[in-house]
Amino acid sequence: MPQYTDEKLIAWLKLEVPRARNVIHKWRRDVARPAYQFTAGGKGQWEKEDIDILSDADRTQVTFNRIGPMVQAINGVEINNRLEVDFVPPEPNDKPVTEIAKMSGKWALGRTDAEDQDSHAFRDLIICGMGWTEHYMAYEEDPDGKYMMKRRSPFNYLWDVRAVEQNLPDARWIAYVMEVDDETMEYMFGEEVEAQGNFLGETPDDLSEAGKSKQYPLDYEGHTAVADPAKRGAKVVADVEYWRIVPAYRMIEPDGSLGEIIQQNFFDQIRQAFNIQGIEPQEGQHFVRIPHKAYYRAFITGEKVLEHGPSPCDSGFTHLAVTGTYDEIKGTWYGVVADLMDPQRWINKIYSESVDAYRSSIKGGVIREQNAVVNEEEWKENIAKPNADLVVQDGAISGNKILVLQPTQMSSHLPQLLSIAMTMPQMVSGLNMEFMGLADREQAGVLERERKMASMTILAPLFGAFRKYRKSHARLLFKYLQKYFTAERLARIVGDELAPAVPMFKETDVLRYDVMVDESPYSTSVKQHVFQLMNEMLQRNPELQAMLLPVWIEYSPMPSAISMKVKEAMEARQQPDPKQELMMAAQLGELASKIKLNLAKAEEAFAKAEAEGDMLVNEETRTMLDAIRSSQDLVMQTQEMQMRAATERYKADQKPKTTKAA
Repeated sequence: MPQYTDEKLIAWLKLEVPRARNVIHKWRRDVARPAYQFTAGGKGQWEKEDIDILSDADRTQVTFNRIGPMVQAINGVEINNRLEVDFVPPEPNDKPVTEIAKMSGKWALGRTDAEDQDSHAFRDLIICGMGWTEHYMAYEEDPDGKYMMKRRSPFNYLWDVRAVEQNLPDARWIAYVMEVDDETMEYMFGEEVEAQGNFLGETPDDLSEAGKSKQYPLDYEGHTAVADPAKRGAKVVADVEYWRIVPAYRMIEPDGSLGEIIQQNFFDQIRQAFNIQGIEPQEGQHFVRIPHKAYYRAFITGEKVLEHGPSPCDSGFTHLAVTGTYDEIKGTWYGVVADLMDPQRWINKIYSESVDAYRSSIKGGVIREQNAVVNEEEWKENIAKPNADLVVQDGAISGNKILVLQPTQMSSHLPQLLSIAMTMPQMVSGLNMEFMGLADREQAGVLERERKMASMTILAPLFGAFRKYRKSHARLLFKYLQKYFTAERLARIVGDELAPAVPMFKETDVLRYDVMVDESPYSTSVKQHVFQLMNEMLQRNPELQAMLLPVWIEYSPMPSAISMKVKEAMEARQQPDPKQELMMAAQLGELASKIKLNLAKAEEAFAKAEAEGDMLVNEETRTMLDAIRSSQDLVMQTQEMQMRAATERYKADQKPKTTKAA
């Protein structure tokens, strides 16, 4: 019972997709789109009804975007404190495998700008509560295969809405929906496919602008053509990934050890071959049936399956999600911006009301009767002059025919309301001005650092989700390196020293037993903090300087290239010259010969004295002789080890090294 048939897959998705679409469309409408609009600022922070009311009344729309800088500040913290995935060996014997994973992983990620893609996905997480990345192998630029990682728009995804765990590890299926033109369709699937403008009801109107191909003029704003993708040959294609529990088998050997996992179809072939050839299992050897989670992938347009088969990664989805805070009532996820939208609306409206109130209020002036002045033209021309000499009719002033208007006094509570409005985003989110670097007061550095840390505590769940995502990414990358990078290619990347461990790295179960996924900081800000702590520790414990100096250099805020050169120079200085080692070994040999000669003379004299009775032999004398013999053995072993090590190192230095892959 392998993957679903095409018909069964479509029937199953017809039950799953409508239920998910109802929830996800509300999330796009009520959470995601407003969040991006509020982050961008401008008219996106106003309801259409409010804009119409203000425009009809000729009133000003005032927008102070307080959300954008806060999003940028949080995203900047991630960028300045980036964490790279590290493969940690649980035992010293596993270090070569982890070194291969580190070196090949850095080489692959360096070609795809992975850190920038991650930061973009983290920004999506801050804004709408979900960030997505796709991981795949591309062969357009490199015929051997190039590992690619791309951030994808959250608007292009459907997922199993019953999944409630952070980053959706419990999702049964996910679908990346995209609009594809004819040329791409033919390239991907190699056949003429009848135009389909939806995926089980999902249309291009539901996609973000990033998900549309924009190959046609009507895709641009202001074009009047009919935006029907089927009529212009564009298709909506869904990249669907799902998993199901299938039966698998493992052989139990007589000694109790377990063999590799065998899929159902391969197990049937083995059993059939055994029956034909009459092979009987050994005594105590048998198969056990176990449940196995198998991952599959299908490309679908409309209700037609274009391609269907095993997933490129047999242990997880190739589309990875990072999620924010879960809404138990709505069954969706939201980010930081969701809580900031109401305070932002209040800021905009109260400032707009204040400006309108000031514009429509009395600024001063006079009210007069028509016959109160002698010369009306002269009055209008000179009334605003500070030294004007104006003539009015007799009795106009005493008869109150001219009244001076006083400016309208604004409410004394208005400045307080404006101040509260401007501080509401900080109060709601918990992100203070120190966190954003906008504090306008003098305060102790310790206090400012503590206030920043208080804001970081509030953001800890988001960074925790991102850390979990990075570990999932590391496991996925490891699988891609194992499956799609040949042993020869890995050997070129890691060099001659680690090349012998490449076959061990290619073993299928090495990630389960021999590698622990961890994270280590490689951004300057984190390194500087760790560097300061290590500096204080080394100053208090000088005896640790020689031992921890390489680690201290690694975490220094110096550029990576300089740190690496310093470490190489230190290692070269600490590593003795093979020729000197050979000379030292020869000197040890001479010392061992002298010790042996002196020991022989001492034993001869000791035996003679003991036989003649001229010397009192006690236990201390015998112990001293035993110590001399032990020192002789130790010198001989040291000489042999140094000689062997120096010879091997000298041969290795003379051997030309293979150039690493660029």
